Amino acid sequence: MLRTTAVIVITIINISGQTQEWVRRYDGPASKVDGGMAIAVDNDGNVYVTGRSANTPSTFECTTIKYDSSGTEQWISKYHGPATSGYTDTGWCITVDNGNNIYVAAASRDSLTIDDIATIKYNPAGDTLWIRRYNGPGDDYDWPFDIAVDDKSNVYITGRSVGAGTAHDYITLKYDSAGSEKWAKRYNGTGNGADEAYSIGVDHDGNVYVTGTSTGAGTGLDFATIKYDSLGNEVWVRRYHTTGEMDEFSSSLAVDSSGNLYVSGGTWKFLQGVPSDYITIKYNPAGDTVWSRRYNGPGNDDDIPEEIEVDRWGNVTVTGESWGGAGSRVDYLTIQYDPLGNENWQKRYDGPLHQIDRPSAIYVDARGNVYVTGKSRGSIDDDYLTVVYDHNGSEITVQRYDGPGDWADAPQDVVADDLGNFYVTGLSGGVNTTYDFATIKYSGIPGIEEGVDRHPRYQTTIIAGPLQLPEGKIYRIFDAAGRRISIDQIRPGIYFIEVDGRISQKVVKIR
Repeated sequence: MLRTTAVIVITIINISGQTQEWVRRYDGPASKVDGGMAIAVDNDGNVYVTGRSANTPSTFECTTIKYDSSGTEQWISKYHGPATSGYTDTGWCITVDNGNNIYVAAASRDSLTIDDIATIKYNPAGDTLWIRRYNGPGDDYDWPFDIAVDDKSNVYITGRSVGAGTAHDYITLKYDSAGSEKWAKRYNGTGNGADEAYSIGVDHDGNVYVTGTSTGAGTGLDFATIKYDSLGNEVWVRRYHTTGEMDEFSSSLAVDSSGNLYVSGGTWKFLQGVPSDYITIKYNPAGDTVWSRRYNGPGNDDDIPEEIEVDRWGNVTVTGESWGGAGSRVDYLTIQYDPLGNENWQKRYDGPLHQIDRPSAIYVDARGNVYVTGKSRGSIDDDYLTVVYDHNGSEITVQRYDGPGDWADAPQDVVADDLGNFYVTGLSGGVNTTYDFATIKYSGIPGIEEGVDRHPRYQTTIIAGPLQLPEGKIYRIFDAAGRRISIDQIRPGIYFIEVDGRISQKVVKIR
């Protein structure tokens, strides 16, 4: 039995509703189109956003900002590549390792090679530890679309890169914690056309998964999903194509704790004007298709998935946009399947004006709460709109933000911390500032222990001191985001203990 130095009575921690704790806006020196593209939170509740800001009216820098849990700005770091004029360097994705080091992947201009993929590592104080640039063989547009970090602080980036006579290819990069390139892998699809990887994941054994959209040989656009081992060797490639001359696009993937892979995307006859449907596929570690599911909304029009997440119990949740039929236009559509592919629930969000509501990101926390953010038509223009569901699909809260400029506001990413506080960043119209970064913190979701009864096989322990584990067994500790951590990195929050290869203990540390 797992023991702790101090155990207190398990209670439900009640919070009186979700409130907007703070909003932080950032306007670059030139007051042009600035905005956040991605957000991350560390083990101490510090918040990091990356995107771009205008240094002059014609130059933009990759801009990364750190706020503490109270919203106080800790530092701002800016980066632009070798180009000296006309550059638009943009931070597209961000992640944090167990030591609270920050990794940013940016598209960065070079005067000779157009755009390169720049990967930057910062320490918690905001000092730049290293920068690595990748230029593809085509000396053309190379862009990152997703980033991941493993428990050894290896960092992985995937995106698109122009090849030598191969149009755009998948590019997947691995750097170690010191910034040494371990490998770079390209993938050119069977049709020798445009191929773009949009999403990446890493399992606990260091296997790497990427998915995206790839030109097939006579099949138009297909899903193409690849598994690499930790050394960068290709383990398998799985292409998905339906009959009837359909085009398919893959947008996102997620990996569960057993190495099963979930991929979301859509399919439609583009030239014939046939609308898209959601497609969700589960692969086992060997690359075999376990199940696939298709969703066509009530409007019988475009249903376009955006992102997918998997919780620690193997439930997979997909969000995107869907035509709602009579009385509605485009809605948020969030659907969850259990590990066998059975539908747990589906939820639509249709704004008060019944106009276009379009999600951009999803996050699932350790309790199975689902956070979806995107834009929703308000009284004047688009607003940030974040909706949170519990593990049963019941709506917990809806939060709307209309920037001070009453322009279109476009959130890009959402994340939650171990205590259920959630954070959104994106672009927001300002007053005399065009667009700004706008980052928001909302207070925690009620009932930190609400999810316990749903998974009774996980004994829950609340501790108010150091965590101690008995000898003689093999332990691995994971935080609420599924990242493996060491025992000395535990901060107040929710953790799961794997004992001899099986998760059997949930720990809530309150101080």
